[in-house]
Amino acid sequence: MLSGSLQDPHLFELPPMAVKTIEHGAVFIRNGMGYDNWFEKILTSHVISRDKMICVSCFLALKENTNPHLWFSVPDMKKLAIRLSEKFSALLPTQKVVFADNLARFEKTLDQIEEKQQEIRQRFSDLSYAATEPVFNIMLDSLGFHTINMTVLPFWRNTLSSSIRVFLPVGVWPWEDLAKFGQ
Repeated sequence: MLSGSLQDPHLFELPPMAVKTIEHGAVFIRNGMGYDNWFEKILTSHVISRDKMICVSCFLALKENTNPHLWFSVPDMKKLAIRLSEKFSALLPTQKVVFADNLARFEKTLDQIEEKQQEIRQRFSDLSYAATEPVFNIMLDSLGFHTINMTVLPFWRNTLSSSIRVFLPVGVWPWEDLAKFGQ
């Protein structure tokens, strides 16, 4: 267990076993968009070499204010997979062929996801969505759905048409409102 709060600006105290695990880690993947600042503090407090770290948002050259849910972007995950294959191949050169094969299989899987996304884009190109959290926005945008700005939602809510589907967490609107709009 970490001692202290995740909000605590002071460095974390880790149990000895956790420190040992971190110190022996060969590769660390971090989002880099503010989600893992707590992990950054752990790494720096235990002097973990920067060459062991892969910062996804850094090598993707993403701007601040980018949706931090990077894992929902198939193209970005392809880039991460390539980076990991290169990193693991450098660490274990005798296994380079294994990593290349694994990468090829993973890329094939991601290609299948992209094909399915294309089908969905063609089938549902006229749909829009609004969400209170941007968790799936990257995926929904890649599916061709149109984002509705939540700041206009109170006015817009009363003008819904049957061509719009809204993805909201349970409890945001009463169930009867959702049913009225065909959800």
